[in-house]
Amino acid sequence: MLIVGIDPDTKKHGVALVKDGIIQQLYTLGNKSLIELLNDLSGQYQLRIKLEDINAFKPVIQRPGQSRNQMMKIAQNIGAVKYAAEVLVQELAAAGFTVEMVLPLQGARSGKKYKAEAFNRLTGWNGKSNADNRDAAMIALYGQPKGGISGIFTGK
Repeated sequence: MLIVGIDPDTKKHGVALVKDGIIQQLYTLGNKSLIELLNDLSGQYQLRIKLEDINAFKPVIQRPGQSRNQMMKIAQNIGAVKYAAEVLVQELAAAGFTVEMVLPLQGARSGKKYKAEAFNRLTGWNGKSNADNRDAAMIALYGQPKGGISGIFTGK
């Protein structure tokens, strides 16, 4: 089984391929390229697709030291990512893929907490990475289903 971790974003998503607990590849891909990759991989592997459920994040509240305008910008960015994730889930389902929505990772398991060097030490990855595909790798490795079966969306 090949686990595909996806960290959704507005233009390109962080994507990680993990097999037997070992990161095989990291990507930053748009919807079309991601679906093409999954179609190619589905001929070789049974896929388990884990996508971070951006809707599980708490609402944006005023943070000390940040202005109202800064907070509004954060809220707008989160809204754009939520929409992009929803579109991605619909496109994956339409392409026939089952998507497992997983809870956002917190603390030591969040890929966004690590710079490349620390991430490489933790996971054994030796290649290049960015914050989004590091988070995708952690989602593939540690992401837990959101509410069991209710967190799974199936295509055709």
